[in-house]
Amino acid sequence: MTRTGSIGPRMLLVVILCIMSFGCAPEFWEGVGNGLSNSQTPGKRRALAAGVYDVTLKRIDTNLYRDNISGILIKTKYCYEYCYAERATLIWRPYSYDSKLIIRDQSYDVEAVWK
Repeated sequence: MTRTGSIGPRMLLVVILCIMSFGCAPEFWEGVGNGLSNSQTPGKRRALAAGVYDVTLKRIDTNLYRDNISGILIKTKYCYEYCYAERATLIWRPYSYDSKLIIRDQSYDVEAVWK
């Protein structure tokens, strides 16, 4: 007996695994688990121009912070500061390895920034 019009749970699992492994829908998977809605994912944001910015940070996830005022997302490297409304300075140079986030007189490397 065959069913028409629906797929079984095994087939659904295969479809989901194929999408995840081959990257067929990366916009859907970005932001899952880091407190961002699909409209706020880095994949749908623009790059930020180089410069020095005063930001008020909130920690979203490990090595991921958001400016409370402008909504800028900052991905850091080895930064374990817990921030809710912490003032900080972002020094962003997109084509360089010396971008920094300065929180409480501590300097941390920045991997990416999205506006």
